[in-house]
Amino acid sequence: MAGELITADWQIDWNGFLLGAGSLYDVVRVDGWIDSPGLTNGAAPKPTRRGSWPGPVRAQARTVTATLEIGAGSSMGDAIAALRAATPVSRTGTQAPLAIRTSGQTLVANAVFGGRIVPVDQPYSMGFAQHATVQWWCADPVLLELTPRTVTIIPGTSGSGGLTYPLTYPLDYGTAGAPANATCRNYGNEPTSPVLVFTGPLTTPRVINTTLGYSLEFGLDLLAGQTLTIDTDAGTVLLNGTTDRLYTRSNLSVPVEYFELDPGDNNLQLLAAAFGPGAQLQVTWKSAYL
Repeated sequence: MAGELITADWQIDWNGFLLGAGSLYDVVRVDGWIDSPGLTNGAAPKPTRRGSWPGPVRAQARTVTATLEIGAGSSMGDAIAALRAATPVSRTGTQAPLAIRTSGQTLVANAVFGGRIVPVDQPYSMGFAQHATVQWWCADPVLLELTPRTVTIIPGTSGSGGLTYPLTYPLDYGTAGAPANATCRNYGNEPTSPVLVFTGPLTTPRVINTTLGYSLEFGLDLLAGQTLTIDTDAGTVLLNGTTDRLYTRSNLSVPVEYFELDPGDNNLQLLAAAFGPGAQLQVTWKSAYL
């Protein structure tokens, strides 16, 4: 699991390899982690007047650099061999988890190894390397909290009773039904992409983020025990975890990748044309930071 080696501040877990306290590689500086990534300004210059038309600002890929002091003494050769083995060049671009803890908070991003510098000088010959650096590239600059959050939404209850005519006093308004919704809080400062799992029996399952006014609806019947998993980051919709059902998305829906949780509280509501016993929606997400 990403970050499972981390127990204290100033530690880095790179794909199961520990840097920092408890290792031979002391972390003395990290650049590009708390910093905002580079930004692309979408403003367009006005052709006949001063200034520009404002446009969207997009975050670029993130570069993270850790400055290390390696103190291995007579075991320097082994320490460098282990560092080399942990930082190979990814010929396929396959990413791995990079987790870093600062100020008591561990965040994680997907990254590829981007470079390694180990000065070979007189201190090196004595088993001490100053100002060594390891660099990573994060194609997606968003940093996510380590532990996912989950809520489960079950179908609401219907009301009972109500007014009868002719009216008699005192009036009996009956019992109001309970809505099928839940609050999902993103503690970060950047929208995050949840994973949604509908469990049947459900007919035409639908979820609405009433905070943002976004919805996803799917034109299919889920039998008892069947699941429909929507990964809004990957943009996939899978029946029972294997069979593509993206084509069932109705015209009441936003594109799957657009269904996000904004920073702060998001109210999600479960709807369907029909519910059965055991029907539910499970929402899983991680707070996101830039």
